[in-house]
Amino acid sequence: MEYTQPLPQTGQVREADESCCNLSGAEAWGSLNLLLPYGVYAKPPQGSQCVVLPLGEGERLNLGCPVSPQGLEPGEIKLQSAGGSYLILKNDGTIRLGGQVVQEEL
Repeated sequence: MEYTQPLPQTGQVREADESCCNLSGAEAWGSLNLLLPYGVYAKPPQGSQCVVLPLGEGERLNLGCPVSPQGLEPGEIKLQSAGGSYLILKNDGTIRLGGQVVQEEL
């Protein structure tokens, strides 16, 4: 019997709480754990697109929501809320907090 690698699928968030999401895609997926980088905590809004990875035995993992680089340079990080608040860690050592630039004190 030949093993085939499960392919990621996409779905939309129906609801989310602090620990898991319910998504709908090719089928309805309930209580999927959301996987994010260490130190990042998020609750995806209803209707947002997410990537789901089948793990076998009917288990699936929500890998998160696809995003675009939004004008970032390689190595920069942006955190943004659904309400539009944002924080950008720039390569030059500055931090952009909303419309303000915070400079490191030497």
